Amino acid sequence: MTGFRGLKTAPLGHYKLNLIGPFRLLDPEGRRVGITSKRAMGLIAMLAMSAEGERSRGWLQEKLWGAREDTQAAGSLRRELSELRRLLNNGESPLLLTERDRVRLDLSQFCVDAHTPAGGAGPTARAAEDFLEGLEIAGEEGFEDWRRERRLALRPRMREDAAAAAGPGPPDPEAWRAATIIDADHRPVVVIAPFTAIGRIGDSAFAEALAKELVAALAKSRLIAVRSTHPDVPEGPVQLARLCASLGADYLVQGHIRRMSGDVRVLITLASAVNDRAVWSAHYDQSASEPLVVQDKMLAAIVGRIEPALLDHEASRSLKGHKGATDHWSLFLRGRWRFWRATAEDFETALTLLAEARRLQPDDVPTITLQALCHLGQAWTGVTGDPSNSVIQAYDLMGRAVALDPGDAYAHCVHGMVLSFMGRGDQAVAEQRLALDLNPYLAAAAGEMGRLSLLANQLDEAIEWSSTAIASAPGDPHAFLWFRTKAFASFIKGRYEDAARHAADACARSPHQFFLHYLLAACRAAAGKLEDARMAFGEGRRLLPSYSENMIRLGLPFTDETTVELYMKALRNAGWRG
Repeated sequence: MTGFRGLKTAPLGHYKLNLIGPFRLLDPEGRRVGITSKRAMGLIAMLAMSAEGERSRGWLQEKLWGAREDTQAAGSLRRELSELRRLLNNGESPLLLTERDRVRLDLSQFCVDAHTPAGGAGPTARAAEDFLEGLEIAGEEGFEDWRRERRLALRPRMREDAAAAAGPGPPDPEAWRAATIIDADHRPVVVIAPFTAIGRIGDSAFAEALAKELVAALAKSRLIAVRSTHPDVPEGPVQLARLCASLGADYLVQGHIRRMSGDVRVLITLASAVNDRAVWSAHYDQSASEPLVVQDKMLAAIVGRIEPALLDHEASRSLKGHKGATDHWSLFLRGRWRFWRATAEDFETALTLLAEARRLQPDDVPTITLQALCHLGQAWTGVTGDPSNSVIQAYDLMGRAVALDPGDAYAHCVHGMVLSFMGRGDQAVAEQRLALDLNPYLAAAAGEMGRLSLLANQLDEAIEWSSTAIASAPGDPHAFLWFRTKAFASFIKGRYEDAARHAADACARSPHQFFLHYLLAACRAAAGKLEDARMAFGEGRRLLPSYSENMIRLGLPFTDETTVELYMKALRNAGWRG
Protein backbone atom coordinates (compact mmCIF):
# COMPACT_ATOMS: atom_id res chain seq x y z
CA MET A 1 0.00 0.00 0.00
CA THR A 2 1.39 3.37 -0.97
CA GLY A 3 1.32 6.82 0.52
CA PHE A 4 1.75 5.97 4.20
CA ARG A 5 4.74 7.23 6.15
CA GLY A 6 6.79 5.21 8.59
CA LEU A 7 5.57 1.73 7.62
CA LYS A 8 8.05 -0.82 9.02
CA THR A 9 8.20 -4.51 9.73
CA ALA A 10 5.67 -5.45 12.40
CA PRO A 11 7.07 -6.45 15.83
CA LEU A 12 6.68 -9.99 17.10
CA GLY A 13 3.98 -9.10 19.64
CA HIS A 14 0.39 -8.64 18.53
CA TYR A 15 -2.34 -6.39 19.83
CA LYS A 16 -5.58 -8.16 20.71
CA LEU A 17 -8.75 -6.48 19.47
CA ASN A 18 -12.06 -7.77 20.84
CA LEU A 19 -15.10 -6.78 18.79
CA ILE A 20 -17.38 -9.68 19.79
CA GLY A 21 -18.96 -8.33 22.96
CA PRO A 22 -17.82 -4.96 24.35
CA PHE A 23 -14.95 -3.22 22.55
CA ARG A 24 -11.55 -3.93 24.10
CA LEU A 25 -7.99 -3.41 22.86
CA LEU A 26 -5.00 -5.00 24.65
CA ASP A 27 -1.34 -4.37 23.89
CA PRO A 28 1.15 -7.27 23.40
CA GLU A 29 1.77 -7.40 27.18
CA GLY A 30 -1.95 -7.73 27.89
CA ARG A 31 -2.47 -4.17 29.12
CA ARG A 32 -5.63 -2.40 28.12
CA VAL A 33 -5.22 0.53 25.69
CA GLY A 34 -7.22 3.43 27.10
CA ILE A 35 -9.57 4.32 24.27
CA THR A 36 -12.60 6.00 25.83
CA SER A 37 -14.24 7.82 22.93
CA LYS A 38 -17.11 5.85 21.34
CA ARG A 39 -16.34 7.27 17.91
CA ALA A 40 -12.69 6.24 18.30
CA MET A 41 -13.83 2.71 19.13
CA GLY A 42 -16.10 2.72 16.11
CA LEU A 43 -13.31 4.03 13.90
CA ILE A 44 -10.91 1.28 14.99
CA ALA A 45 -13.62 -1.36 14.49
CA MET A 46 -14.47 -0.09 11.01
CA LEU A 47 -10.83 -0.16 9.93
CA ALA A 48 -10.32 -3.63 11.44
CA MET A 49 -13.30 -5.05 9.52
CA SER A 50 -12.48 -3.41 6.16
CA ALA A 51 -10.39 -4.77 3.32
CA GLU A 52 -6.69 -4.38 4.20
CA GLY A 53 -7.70 -2.27 7.21
CA GLU A 54 -8.23 0.83 5.09
CA ARG A 55 -10.98 3.40 4.60
CA SER A 56 -11.21 6.89 3.10
CA ARG A 57 -11.58 9.86 5.39
CA GLY A 58 -14.83 10.78 3.67
CA TRP A 59 -16.34 7.36 4.35
CA LEU A 60 -15.38 7.52 8.04
CA GLN A 61 -16.77 11.05 8.36
CA GLU A 62 -20.08 9.96 6.84
CA LYS A 63 -20.45 6.96 9.15
CA LEU A 64 -19.27 8.53 12.40
CA TRP A 65 -20.07 12.24 12.01
CA GLY A 66 -22.77 12.16 9.35
CA ALA A 67 -25.11 14.31 11.42
CA ARG A 68 -22.63 17.22 11.38
CA GLU A 69 -21.64 19.74 8.72
CA ASP A 70 -18.77 18.59 6.48
CA THR A 71 -16.24 21.09 7.83
CA GLN A 72 -17.09 20.26 11.43
CA ALA A 73 -17.02 16.51 10.68
CA ALA A 74 -13.60 16.78 9.03
CA GLY A 75 -12.22 18.67 12.02
CA SER A 76 -13.64 16.11 14.45
CA LEU A 77 -12.07 13.26 12.49
CA ARG A 78 -8.69 15.00 12.48
CA ARG A 79 -8.80 15.44 16.24
CA GLU A 80 -9.86 11.83 16.80
CA LEU A 81 -7.05 10.55 14.57
CA SER A 82 -4.51 12.75 16.34
CA GLU A 83 -5.51 11.30 19.72
CA LEU A 84 -5.47 7.74 18.37
CA ARG A 85 -2.00 8.20 16.89
CA ARG A 86 -0.83 9.39 20.31
CA LEU A 87 -2.23 6.23 21.91
CA LEU A 88 -1.29 3.69 19.24
CA ASN A 89 1.90 4.80 17.55
CA ASN A 90 4.33 4.54 20.46
CA GLY A 91 6.04 1.32 19.42
CA GLU A 92 8.67 0.48 16.85
CA SER A 93 6.07 0.24 14.09
CA PRO A 94 2.97 2.49 13.98
CA LEU A 95 -0.45 0.87 14.17
CA LEU A 96 -2.46 3.72 12.64
CA LEU A 97 -1.29 5.15 9.33
CA THR A 98 -2.81 8.25 7.82
CA GLU A 99 -2.45 10.43 4.78
CA ARG A 100 -4.54 13.20 3.32
CA ASP A 101 -7.38 11.03 2.07
CA ARG A 102 -6.92 7.56 3.54
CA VAL A 103 -6.66 5.99 6.96
CA ARG A 104 -5.30 2.48 7.57
CA LEU A 105 -4.83 0.14 10.50
CA ASP A 106 -1.82 -2.17 10.15
CA LEU A 107 -3.71 -5.45 10.57
CA SER A 108 -0.50 -7.47 10.55
CA GLN A 109 -0.01 -6.33 14.16
CA PHE A 110 -3.47 -7.35 15.38
CA CYS A 111 -5.40 -10.45 16.38
CA VAL A 112 -9.07 -9.62 15.82
CA ASP A 113 -11.62 -11.99 17.36
CA ALA A 114 -14.18 -11.25 14.62
CA HIS A 115 -11.62 -12.48 12.05
CA THR A 116 -10.25 -15.61 13.73
CA PRO A 117 -12.47 -16.70 16.62
CA ALA A 118 -11.57 -19.58 18.87
CA GLY A 119 -11.85 -22.92 17.11
CA GLY A 120 -11.51 -21.34 13.69
CA ALA A 121 -15.11 -22.13 12.72
CA GLY A 122 -16.37 -18.57 12.57
CA PRO A 123 -18.49 -16.63 15.05
CA THR A 124 -21.60 -18.29 16.37
CA ALA A 125 -25.03 -16.77 15.75
CA ARG A 126 -24.99 -15.43 19.33
CA ALA A 127 -21.52 -13.98 18.84
CA ALA A 128 -22.64 -12.23 15.65
CA GLU A 129 -25.45 -10.54 17.54
CA ASP A 130 -22.92 -9.47 20.21
CA PHE A 131 -20.68 -7.68 17.70
CA LEU A 132 -19.73 -4.33 19.33
CA GLU A 133 -22.20 -4.91 22.16
CA GLY A 134 -23.31 -1.69 23.81
CA LEU A 135 -21.49 0.65 21.42
CA GLU A 136 -24.14 3.22 20.55
CA ILE A 137 -23.35 6.57 18.92
CA ALA A 138 -26.33 8.88 19.34
CA GLY A 139 -27.74 10.29 16.12
CA GLU A 140 -25.36 8.47 13.76
CA GLU A 141 -27.50 6.20 11.60
CA GLY A 142 -24.58 5.49 9.27
CA PHE A 143 -22.68 3.77 12.06
CA GLU A 144 -25.72 1.80 13.19
CA ASP A 145 -26.41 0.65 9.62
CA TRP A 146 -22.80 -0.48 9.27
CA ARG A 147 -22.90 -2.40 12.56
CA ARG A 148 -26.15 -4.10 11.54
CA GLU A 149 -24.64 -5.13 8.18
CA ARG A 150 -21.54 -6.53 9.90
CA ARG A 151 -23.70 -8.57 12.27
CA LEU A 152 -25.53 -10.03 9.29
CA ALA A 153 -22.24 -10.84 7.58
CA LEU A 154 -20.89 -12.61 10.67
CA ARG A 155 -23.74 -15.09 10.93
CA PRO A 156 -22.56 -18.66 10.47
CA ARG A 157 -22.77 -20.40 7.11
CA MET A 158 -25.02 -23.35 6.55
CA ARG A 159 -23.27 -26.54 5.55
CA GLU A 160 -23.97 -27.95 2.10
CA ASP A 161 -24.56 -31.57 2.91
CA ALA A 162 -26.26 -33.62 0.24
CA ALA A 163 -26.75 -36.43 2.73
CA ALA A 164 -29.39 -34.30 4.42
CA ALA A 165 -31.66 -35.10 1.50
CA ALA A 166 -31.95 -38.76 2.54
CA GLY A 167 -35.40 -40.00 3.46
CA PRO A 168 -38.94 -39.46 2.18
CA GLY A 169 -40.78 -36.20 1.96
CA PRO A 170 -40.03 -32.83 0.31
CA PRO A 171 -36.39 -32.15 -0.58
CA ASP A 172 -34.38 -30.51 2.16
CA PRO A 173 -33.37 -26.93 1.17
CA GLU A 174 -29.69 -27.57 1.87
CA ALA A 175 -29.68 -30.72 -0.23
CA TRP A 176 -31.59 -28.91 -2.97
CA ARG A 177 -28.98 -26.19 -3.07
CA ALA A 178 -26.08 -28.63 -3.07
CA ALA A 179 -27.67 -30.52 -5.94
CA THR A 180 -28.25 -27.42 -8.09
CA ILE A 181 -25.10 -25.38 -7.48
CA ILE A 182 -22.99 -27.55 -9.79
CA ASP A 183 -24.89 -27.32 -13.05
CA ALA A 184 -23.34 -26.64 -16.43
CA ASP A 185 -26.19 -24.30 -17.38
CA HIS A 186 -26.60 -22.72 -13.96
CA ARG A 187 -26.81 -18.98 -13.48
CA PRO A 188 -27.83 -17.85 -10.00
CA VAL A 189 -31.59 -17.38 -9.82
CA VAL A 190 -32.83 -14.29 -8.01
CA VAL A 191 -36.39 -13.81 -6.82
CA ILE A 192 -37.59 -10.30 -6.03
CA ALA A 193 -40.01 -10.32 -3.11
CA PRO A 194 -42.84 -7.79 -3.14
CA PHE A 195 -41.55 -4.59 -1.55
CA THR A 196 -43.38 -3.47 1.57
CA ALA A 197 -44.35 0.07 2.46
CA ILE A 198 -44.05 0.94 6.13
CA GLY A 199 -46.41 3.65 7.27
CA ARG A 200 -48.42 5.51 4.66
CA ILE A 201 -50.80 3.40 2.62
CA GLY A 202 -50.20 5.56 -0.44
CA ASP A 203 -46.58 4.41 -0.62
CA SER A 204 -47.66 0.87 -1.50
CA ALA A 205 -48.00 1.82 -5.17
CA PHE A 206 -44.47 3.25 -5.18
CA ALA A 207 -43.14 0.07 -3.52
CA GLU A 208 -44.86 -2.14 -6.06
CA ALA A 209 -43.62 -0.07 -9.01
CA LEU A 210 -40.05 -0.01 -7.70
CA ALA A 211 -39.98 -3.80 -7.29
CA LYS A 212 -41.30 -4.35 -10.83
CA GLU A 213 -38.80 -1.92 -12.31
CA LEU A 214 -36.02 -3.67 -10.41
CA VAL A 215 -37.03 -6.99 -11.99
CA ALA A 216 -36.89 -5.41 -15.45
CA ALA A 217 -33.54 -3.73 -14.78
CA LEU A 218 -31.81 -6.83 -13.36
CA ALA A 219 -33.20 -8.96 -16.18
CA LYS A 220 -30.87 -7.09 -18.56
CA SER A 221 -27.90 -8.88 -16.99
CA ARG A 222 -26.64 -12.00 -18.76
CA LEU A 223 -25.06 -13.31 -15.55
CA ILE A 224 -28.11 -13.75 -13.34
CA ALA A 225 -31.61 -15.13 -13.90
CA VAL A 226 -34.33 -12.94 -12.40
CA ARG A 227 -37.85 -13.97 -11.54
CA SER A 228 -40.66 -11.52 -11.05
CA THR A 229 -41.94 -10.45 -7.66
CA HIS A 230 -43.33 -13.54 -6.02
CA PRO A 231 -46.57 -13.23 -4.02
CA ASP A 232 -45.78 -16.29 -1.90
CA VAL A 233 -42.96 -14.62 0.04
CA PRO A 234 -44.29 -14.11 3.58
CA GLU A 235 -43.65 -11.02 5.67
CA GLY A 236 -41.48 -11.23 8.76
CA PRO A 237 -38.73 -13.77 9.58
CA VAL A 238 -38.54 -16.80 7.29
CA GLN A 239 -36.33 -19.86 6.93
CA LEU A 240 -34.60 -18.51 3.89
CA ALA A 241 -33.13 -21.73 2.50
CA ARG A 242 -36.47 -23.57 2.63
CA LEU A 243 -38.32 -20.62 1.12
CA CYS A 244 -35.83 -20.27 -1.76
CA ALA A 245 -36.00 -24.01 -2.38
CA SER A 246 -39.77 -23.78 -2.76
CA LEU A 247 -39.38 -20.88 -5.21
CA GLY A 248 -36.49 -22.44 -7.15
CA ALA A 249 -34.21 -19.52 -6.24
CA ASP A 250 -30.63 -19.08 -5.07
CA TYR A 251 -31.06 -15.52 -3.81
CA LEU A 252 -33.89 -13.41 -2.48
CA VAL A 253 -34.12 -9.61 -2.71
CA GLN A 254 -36.37 -7.87 -0.20
CA GLY A 255 -37.16 -4.18 0.06
CA HIS A 256 -38.85 -1.91 2.57
CA ILE A 257 -40.06 1.62 1.84
CA ARG A 258 -40.36 4.22 4.58
CA ARG A 259 -41.27 7.88 4.25
CA MET A 260 -39.47 10.27 6.61
CA SER A 261 -40.61 13.90 6.47
CA GLY A 262 -40.05 14.85 2.83
CA ASP A 263 -37.72 11.96 2.02
CA VAL A 264 -38.19 8.36 0.98
CA ARG A 265 -35.90 5.68 2.41
CA VAL A 266 -35.54 2.30 0.70
CA LEU A 267 -33.86 -0.54 2.58
CA ILE A 268 -32.71 -3.39 0.31
CA THR A 269 -31.37 -6.79 1.36
CA LEU A 270 -29.87 -9.50 -0.85
CA ALA A 271 -29.90 -12.86 0.93
CA SER A 272 -28.39 -16.20 -0.08
CA ALA A 273 -30.17 -19.53 0.29
CA VAL A 274 -26.94 -21.46 0.68
CA ASN A 275 -26.06 -20.02 4.08
CA ASP A 276 -29.36 -18.45 5.12
CA ARG A 277 -27.85 -15.01 5.58
CA ALA A 278 -27.70 -11.57 4.01
CA VAL A 279 -24.98 -11.16 1.40
CA TRP A 280 -25.47 -7.43 1.08
CA SER A 281 -27.79 -4.72 2.36
CA ALA A 282 -28.01 -0.97 2.08
CA HIS A 283 -30.43 1.91 2.38
CA TYR A 284 -31.01 4.85 0.04
CA ASP A 285 -32.59 8.20 0.81
CA GLN A 286 -34.10 10.49 -1.81
CA SER A 287 -36.34 13.54 -1.76
CA ALA A 288 -39.94 12.56 -2.43
CA SER A 289 -40.72 15.71 -4.43
CA GLU A 290 -40.45 13.97 -7.85
CA PRO A 291 -41.51 10.30 -7.63
CA LEU A 292 -40.24 9.27 -11.08
CA VAL A 293 -36.84 10.90 -10.51
CA VAL A 294 -36.65 9.20 -7.12
CA GLN A 295 -37.47 5.84 -8.70
CA ASP A 296 -34.80 6.20 -11.39
CA LYS A 297 -32.11 7.23 -8.89
CA MET A 298 -33.04 4.41 -6.53
CA LEU A 299 -32.95 1.86 -9.35
CA ALA A 300 -29.55 3.00 -10.60
CA ALA A 301 -28.10 2.74 -7.11
CA ILE A 302 -29.67 -0.65 -6.33
CA VAL A 303 -28.90 -2.33 -9.67
CA GLY A 304 -25.32 -1.07 -9.62
CA ARG A 305 -24.71 -2.77 -6.28
CA ILE A 306 -26.70 -6.00 -6.40
CA GLU A 307 -24.99 -7.72 -9.33
CA PRO A 308 -21.38 -7.10 -8.14
CA ALA A 309 -22.29 -8.21 -4.60
CA LEU A 310 -23.99 -11.36 -5.89
CA LEU A 311 -21.16 -12.27 -8.27
CA ASP A 312 -18.53 -11.68 -5.59
CA HIS A 313 -20.44 -14.03 -3.30
CA GLU A 314 -20.70 -16.66 -6.04
CA ALA A 315 -16.99 -16.36 -6.83
CA SER A 316 -16.03 -16.66 -3.17
CA ARG A 317 -18.09 -19.83 -2.82
CA SER A 318 -16.65 -21.27 -6.01
CA LEU A 319 -13.07 -20.60 -4.91
CA LYS A 320 -13.57 -21.96 -1.40
CA GLY A 321 -15.83 -24.90 -1.98
CA HIS A 322 -15.52 -26.00 -5.59
CA LYS A 323 -11.91 -25.34 -6.66
CA GLY A 324 -11.81 -28.51 -8.73
CA ALA A 325 -15.28 -28.09 -10.25
CA THR A 326 -15.34 -28.36 -14.03
CA ASP A 327 -18.86 -27.09 -14.77
CA HIS A 328 -19.18 -24.02 -16.94
CA TRP A 329 -20.32 -21.59 -14.23
CA SER A 330 -17.52 -22.47 -11.81
CA LEU A 331 -14.91 -22.19 -14.56
CA PHE A 332 -16.33 -18.81 -15.59
CA LEU A 333 -16.31 -17.49 -12.02
CA ARG A 334 -12.73 -18.58 -11.40
CA GLY A 335 -11.67 -17.04 -14.71
CA ARG A 336 -13.40 -13.79 -13.78
CA TRP A 337 -11.66 -13.72 -10.39
CA ARG A 338 -8.29 -14.29 -12.07
CA PHE A 339 -8.94 -11.59 -14.64
CA TRP A 340 -9.48 -8.90 -12.04
CA ARG A 341 -6.18 -9.80 -10.32
CA ALA A 342 -4.56 -8.56 -13.54
CA THR A 343 -1.08 -10.11 -13.37
CA ALA A 344 0.60 -11.85 -16.30
CA GLU A 345 0.13 -15.24 -14.62
CA ASP A 346 -3.49 -14.51 -13.74
CA PHE A 347 -4.36 -13.46 -17.29
CA GLU A 348 -2.92 -16.71 -18.62
CA THR A 349 -4.73 -18.79 -15.98
CA ALA A 350 -7.97 -16.96 -16.72
CA LEU A 351 -7.67 -17.67 -20.44
CA THR A 352 -7.07 -21.36 -19.71
CA LEU A 353 -10.14 -21.57 -17.46
CA LEU A 354 -12.30 -19.70 -19.96
CA ALA A 355 -11.16 -21.92 -22.82
CA GLU A 356 -12.32 -24.91 -20.75
CA ALA A 357 -15.63 -23.15 -20.09
CA ARG A 358 -16.16 -22.53 -23.80
CA ARG A 359 -15.57 -26.17 -24.60
CA LEU A 360 -18.72 -26.78 -22.56
CA GLN A 361 -20.65 -23.78 -23.90
CA PRO A 362 -18.95 -22.48 -27.09
CA ASP A 363 -21.45 -19.70 -27.72
CA ASP A 364 -21.80 -18.30 -24.20
CA VAL A 365 -21.44 -14.56 -24.76
CA PRO A 366 -20.31 -13.57 -21.21
CA THR A 367 -17.49 -16.13 -21.46
CA ILE A 368 -16.42 -14.87 -24.89
CA THR A 369 -16.55 -11.28 -23.60
CA LEU A 370 -14.36 -12.14 -20.63
CA GLN A 371 -11.85 -13.85 -22.94
CA ALA A 372 -11.65 -10.64 -24.96
CA LEU A 373 -11.12 -8.60 -21.79
CA CYS A 374 -8.23 -10.87 -20.81
CA HIS A 375 -6.50 -10.26 -24.15
CA LEU A 376 -7.21 -6.54 -23.82
CA GLY A 377 -5.79 -6.57 -20.30
CA GLN A 378 -2.61 -8.25 -21.51
CA ALA A 379 -2.12 -5.47 -24.04
CA TRP A 380 -3.04 -2.65 -21.67
CA THR A 381 -0.81 -3.75 -18.81
CA GLY A 382 2.14 -4.59 -21.08
CA VAL A 383 2.47 -8.22 -19.96
CA THR A 384 2.45 -9.53 -23.52
CA GLY A 385 5.26 -9.27 -26.03
CA ASP A 386 2.80 -8.59 -28.87
CA PRO A 387 0.08 -6.18 -27.74
CA SER A 388 -1.22 -5.65 -31.28
CA ASN A 389 -1.95 -9.36 -31.63
CA SER A 390 -3.74 -9.36 -28.26
CA VAL A 391 -6.00 -6.50 -29.41
CA ILE A 392 -6.74 -8.34 -32.68
CA GLN A 393 -7.72 -11.47 -30.74
CA ALA A 394 -10.02 -9.37 -28.55
CA TYR A 395 -11.54 -7.77 -31.66
CA ASP A 396 -12.28 -11.14 -33.27
CA LEU A 397 -13.89 -12.44 -30.08
CA MET A 398 -16.10 -9.39 -29.62
CA GLY A 399 -17.22 -9.48 -33.23
CA ARG A 400 -18.54 -12.97 -32.53
CA ALA A 401 -20.04 -11.96 -29.17
CA VAL A 402 -22.17 -9.08 -30.47
CA ALA A 403 -23.26 -11.19 -33.44
CA LEU A 404 -24.42 -13.98 -31.12
CA ASP A 405 -26.31 -11.65 -28.77
CA PRO A 406 -26.95 -8.16 -30.19
CA GLY A 407 -28.97 -7.31 -27.07
CA ASP A 408 -26.11 -7.87 -24.58
CA ALA A 409 -25.27 -4.38 -23.35
CA TYR A 410 -22.03 -5.39 -21.66
CA ALA A 411 -20.80 -7.10 -24.84
CA HIS A 412 -21.28 -3.84 -26.74
CA CYS A 413 -19.47 -2.01 -23.94
CA VAL A 414 -16.42 -4.27 -24.22
CA HIS A 415 -16.60 -4.14 -28.02
CA GLY A 416 -16.32 -0.38 -27.69
CA MET A 417 -13.25 -0.75 -25.46
CA VAL A 418 -11.57 -2.86 -28.13
CA LEU A 419 -12.43 -0.38 -30.88
CA SER A 420 -10.93 2.40 -28.76
CA PHE A 421 -7.65 0.50 -28.57
CA MET A 422 -7.69 0.25 -32.36
CA GLY A 423 -8.00 4.02 -32.70
CA ARG A 424 -11.65 3.95 -33.79
CA GLY A 425 -12.88 6.53 -31.31
CA ASP A 426 -16.17 7.43 -33.01
CA GLN A 427 -17.17 3.76 -33.28
CA ALA A 428 -16.16 3.20 -29.66
CA VAL A 429 -18.45 6.03 -28.50
CA ALA A 430 -21.29 4.66 -30.62
CA GLU A 431 -20.92 1.23 -28.97
CA GLN A 432 -21.13 2.78 -25.50
CA ARG A 433 -24.23 4.75 -26.46
CA LEU A 434 -25.82 1.56 -27.75
CA ALA A 435 -24.86 -0.24 -24.53
CA LEU A 436 -26.58 2.50 -22.48
CA ASP A 437 -29.64 2.36 -24.73
CA LEU A 438 -29.86 -1.38 -24.07
CA ASN A 439 -29.19 -1.01 -20.34
CA PRO A 440 -29.36 2.54 -18.92
CA TYR A 441 -28.08 1.18 -15.58
CA LEU A 442 -24.82 -0.26 -16.97
CA ALA A 443 -22.21 1.63 -14.98
CA ALA A 444 -19.35 0.13 -17.01
CA ALA A 445 -20.62 1.88 -20.15
CA ALA A 446 -20.96 5.20 -18.31
CA GLY A 447 -17.42 4.79 -17.00
CA GLU A 448 -16.13 4.00 -20.47
CA MET A 449 -17.86 7.11 -21.82
CA GLY A 450 -15.83 8.98 -19.22
CA ARG A 451 -12.58 7.44 -20.47
CA LEU A 452 -13.40 8.21 -24.09
CA SER A 453 -14.29 11.80 -23.17
CA LEU A 454 -10.93 12.06 -21.41
CA LEU A 455 -9.03 10.86 -24.49
CA ALA A 456 -10.89 13.45 -26.56
CA ASN A 457 -9.86 16.15 -24.04
CA GLN A 458 -13.48 16.69 -22.98
CA LEU A 459 -12.48 16.93 -19.35
CA ASP A 460 -15.69 18.10 -17.68
CA GLU A 461 -17.64 15.38 -19.48
CA ALA A 462 -15.03 12.83 -18.43
CA ILE A 463 -15.42 13.75 -14.77
CA GLU A 464 -19.22 13.82 -14.99
CA TRP A 465 -19.50 10.39 -16.67
CA SER A 466 -17.01 8.84 -14.27
CA SER A 467 -18.75 10.31 -11.24
CA THR A 468 -22.06 8.91 -12.49
CA ALA A 469 -20.54 5.44 -12.83
CA ILE A 470 -18.96 5.58 -9.36
CA ALA A 471 -22.15 6.81 -7.71
CA SER A 472 -24.26 4.06 -9.25
CA ALA A 473 -21.84 1.17 -8.72
CA PRO A 474 -19.03 1.96 -6.23
CA GLY A 475 -18.43 -1.76 -5.60
CA ASP A 476 -18.08 -2.66 -9.27
CA PRO A 477 -14.68 -4.18 -10.14
CA HIS A 478 -14.36 -1.59 -12.93
CA ALA A 479 -14.49 1.28 -10.40
CA PHE A 480 -10.72 1.77 -10.21
CA LEU A 481 -10.78 2.71 -13.92
CA TRP A 482 -13.37 5.40 -13.28
CA PHE A 483 -11.29 6.95 -10.51
CA ARG A 484 -8.31 6.74 -12.87
CA THR A 485 -10.24 8.78 -15.43
CA LYS A 486 -11.11 11.41 -12.84
CA ALA A 487 -7.47 11.55 -11.77
CA PHE A 488 -6.22 12.13 -15.33
CA ALA A 489 -8.92 14.71 -16.06
CA SER A 490 -8.03 16.63 -12.89
CA PHE A 491 -4.31 16.30 -13.74
CA ILE A 492 -4.81 17.83 -17.19
CA LYS A 493 -6.93 20.63 -15.70
CA GLY A 494 -4.04 21.43 -13.35
CA ARG A 495 -5.95 20.39 -10.24
CA TYR A 496 -3.13 18.23 -8.95
CA GLU A 497 -4.41 17.79 -5.39
CA ASP A 498 -7.71 16.48 -6.74
CA ALA A 499 -5.84 14.31 -9.21
CA ALA A 500 -3.74 12.75 -6.45
CA ARG A 501 -6.85 12.08 -4.35
CA HIS A 502 -8.62 10.30 -7.21
CA ALA A 503 -5.47 8.34 -8.06
CA ALA A 504 -5.19 7.24 -4.43
CA ASP A 505 -8.83 6.09 -4.56
CA ALA A 506 -8.03 4.07 -7.69
CA CYS A 507 -5.01 2.46 -5.96
CA ALA A 508 -7.11 1.59 -2.91
CA ARG A 509 -9.62 -0.25 -5.08
CA SER A 510 -7.07 -2.17 -7.13
CA PRO A 511 -3.66 -1.96 -5.41
CA HIS A 512 -2.05 -4.61 -7.62
CA GLN A 513 -2.39 -2.49 -10.80
CA PHE A 514 1.08 -1.07 -11.39
CA PHE A 515 -0.06 1.77 -13.68
CA LEU A 516 -2.24 3.24 -10.94
CA HIS A 517 0.77 3.71 -8.66
CA TYR A 518 2.71 5.36 -11.48
CA LEU A 519 -0.27 7.66 -12.01
CA LEU A 520 -0.36 8.49 -8.30
CA ALA A 521 3.37 9.25 -8.43
CA ALA A 522 2.91 11.65 -11.35
CA CYS A 523 -0.01 13.45 -9.69
CA ARG A 524 1.85 13.86 -6.42
CA ALA A 525 4.96 15.08 -8.20
CA ALA A 526 2.89 17.66 -10.11
CA ALA A 527 1.40 18.76 -6.78
CA GLY A 528 4.92 19.32 -5.42
CA LYS A 529 4.82 16.39 -3.00
CA LEU A 530 8.01 14.78 -4.22
CA GLU A 531 8.64 12.53 -1.21
CA ASP A 532 5.15 11.04 -1.48
CA ALA A 533 5.55 10.83 -5.25
CA ARG A 534 8.73 8.76 -4.91
CA MET A 535 6.97 6.39 -2.51
CA ALA A 536 4.19 5.81 -5.03
CA PHE A 537 6.74 5.46 -7.83
CA GLY A 538 8.62 2.85 -5.80
CA GLU A 539 5.44 0.79 -5.43
CA GLY A 540 4.75 1.01 -9.17
CA ARG A 541 8.30 -0.02 -9.98
CA ARG A 542 8.06 -2.93 -7.54
CA LEU A 543 4.99 -4.21 -9.34
CA LEU A 544 6.43 -3.61 -12.84
CA PRO A 545 10.02 -2.34 -13.09
CA SER A 546 10.02 -1.76 -16.87
CA TYR A 547 7.35 0.88 -17.48
CA SER A 548 8.39 2.09 -20.92
CA GLU A 549 7.35 5.11 -22.96
CA ASN A 550 5.74 2.78 -25.52
CA MET A 551 3.59 1.24 -22.80
CA ILE A 552 2.53 4.69 -21.63
CA ARG A 553 1.52 5.76 -25.13
CA LEU A 554 -0.39 2.53 -25.70
CA GLY A 555 -2.34 2.92 -22.46
CA LEU A 556 -2.91 6.68 -22.92
CA PRO A 557 -3.87 7.29 -26.57
CA PHE A 558 -4.69 10.97 -26.05
CA THR A 559 -5.60 13.03 -29.09
CA ASP A 560 -3.48 15.87 -27.63
CA GLU A 561 0.20 14.86 -27.62
CA THR A 562 1.11 17.52 -25.05
CA THR A 563 -0.96 15.64 -22.45
CA VAL A 564 1.29 12.57 -22.65
CA GLU A 565 4.39 14.75 -22.49
CA LEU A 566 3.05 16.54 -19.40
CA TYR A 567 2.36 13.20 -17.73
CA MET A 568 5.84 11.82 -18.52
CA LYS A 569 7.46 15.03 -17.25
CA ALA A 570 5.70 14.66 -13.89
CA LEU A 571 6.63 10.98 -13.82
CA ARG A 572 10.30 11.85 -14.38
CA ASN A 573 10.14 14.20 -11.41
CA ALA A 574 8.96 11.23 -9.35
CA GLY A 575 11.97 9.13 -10.41
CA TRP A 576 11.03 7.57 -13.76
CA ARG A 577 13.85 7.30 -16.30
CA GLY A 578 11.90 6.12 -19.32
